[in-house]
Amino acid sequence: MGGSVILVEYNTDLEKLMEIDADRIVTLDYVAHMNLRAAGVDHELIEDYIKPDREAAAADKAIREMSRNWHGGEAAQFTNHDGLDLGTPLEEYMMQYLAQVIKKFTGIARLVAEYSPDAAYCSGHIGLMIHGISPKVELRVLPIGSSSVAHFEDVRIPIRLGSRLSHVKVSRSTVLKMKKLAERTTGALVGNTGSKDSRILFLNFEVTAYEEMLSEFSKRYDIVMLNERRPVVWNLASLRAARRLGCTITSLDRHSDAEAASEIREAESAIDGKVDRLVGSGHLGRYFAISGMSFWPAISDEFTGMIRDRFKESARRFLLARRMFKRERIDGILLLYANSFEEKVILSAAEAEAIPATSIEHGYLPSRPYMERYRSIFLGSNPYCRNLVWGERSRDLLSDVPPHAAATAVGSPRHDEFFHVDNKSSKRIVLFDSFNTEVDLHSIDSRVLEKNEEMIKELCKELGGLPYDFAVKLHPGHHVLGYSLKPSIERASPGTPVHQAGDVMDFLAGCSLAVASAPTTVMLEAMIMRIPTLVCIPDGFWDKEDVFTTGASLLVHSYEEFRDVLPRVLDDEEFRGDLLSRSDSYVARYFSFPGRASQMIAAAKLD
Repeated sequence: MGGSVILVEYNTDLEKLMEIDADRIVTLDYVAHMNLRAAGVDHELIEDYIKPDREAAAADKAIREMSRNWHGGEAAQFTNHDGLDLGTPLEEYMMQYLAQVIKKFTGIARLVAEYSPDAAYCSGHIGLMIHGISPKVELRVLPIGSSSVAHFEDVRIPIRLGSRLSHVKVSRSTVLKMKKLAERTTGALVGNTGSKDSRILFLNFEVTAYEEMLSEFSKRYDIVMLNERRPVVWNLASLRAARRLGCTITSLDRHSDAEAASEIREAESAIDGKVDRLVGSGHLGRYFAISGMSFWPAISDEFTGMIRDRFKESARRFLLARRMFKRERIDGILLLYANSFEEKVILSAAEAEAIPATSIEHGYLPSRPYMERYRSIFLGSNPYCRNLVWGERSRDLLSDVPPHAAATAVGSPRHDEFFHVDNKSSKRIVLFDSFNTEVDLHSIDSRVLEKNEEMIKELCKELGGLPYDFAVKLHPGHHVLGYSLKPSIERASPGTPVHQAGDVMDFLAGCSLAVASAPTTVMLEAMIMRIPTLVCIPDGFWDKEDVFTTGASLLVHSYEEFRDVLPRVLDDEEFRGDLLSRSDSYVARYFSFPGRASQMIAAAKLD
């Protein structure tokens, strides 16, 4: 068909784009779509070229398999160091990264096949993608800003100025330096000489959220706290909690000395050589390909830099963790996030020193088959960890783990307080927005995201006009591309408070209704407090979740459905009572030992 096409990314220079006369404009991500929509520019979406039953399914499979296996096989000789598998800790990050890349590549391949454009205006790395598909297309460079979607290189820190909360984006290395400074400053303020027979390391627990559980454990064990992302003590409340617990705060940097520094330099030099040989071997160029077309040239620089930095960080953390386990008596480990980057490395070090580890569930688990496809990013994928879960439902989901990692239902210690709250319903409604882990095409589909945004705006208009105290609570996490629904909500419902930080219990207190945009942990928390829940999802992706099929939570797919059911949820006592009865049954299956989980988990043998 010929002609020219402009391929627009989230950071494309729109002024330059406006100067170009092309036959077709296609956005490659949701932010690009929002930008062109706001500018009134007609365009297509790359998703329009991806058939859900064919290309999308194949792309999702490629994302999962490549994220899990790229560092194995022929590459394994370059991705192992001193007994540490360097690739596995990056699995979830790789899924999020490759989801963005493979979506673009799949859509562009179909676009080129259907229209055979003569020329494409695009960024340099998208041009490399196109030439991996068809070298005949003439490339014309379209300026962009920073092109990285390796979002975990940046961290957003919440800063509160009076009543206003903002997030400042800083580099990962800067955050690690800030964390070290905070630990040096507060470490001397908290301490414990130790008097128990066993010492347990609590990895990445927030002391204020888990104080009751930690207090129960302190009756049997000396508590050692190690947090690899945010300092254990980061405000006055956490300092007071740590002091009350009499815990010891440790850090990996405490075990860094001249000898360790020398070993780390040697490891980094060895990793540089391994990464260079891996890239030079040609394996990745052959591996990162779909239907015989390689997208490796488009990601080679970014990918190489990413794994080089993360491999070095892993080697350093592994070395210091092993030194810590040799120097400090640690008899067992309890952790929340067995599948995150930092935890996987520390668990590998613990395994090398024969220290047992136990992981506790930390959030809502999707039911099958989604859980099965993405098991590795949820609880239960680490074969070395024993699993403590919230209740029968989670235990059943993890029924196929190895015997030594079998799941035991102990309840949720961080929800003990929820079960003791006598919630007095008042005229208050909160809308809780959430988002998925962005590891598949559906979770980053511009059409899905736009429908979700439009529905939330309509809900805010409706709820903001009711004689209720209405607020919006956004998820504390951040999308890979960093966009937020807050501006859209504020335009749709002026005056509605929009929060991204704060205690969930404070938001739920007094609620007559909790509205959510996805099945999420806060939905369970509302149910515990006997608050009716109404979940609004424009498509049918989550229709088979048991929380909906059992009637424990109401599910609607459109604003019209929401408006029809809202009066019944708010005013029909019989309808509300039936909904709450179903919620109670669901909560009973999801949470064992309600209100007593801290005592139950503290009885578990961790050493």
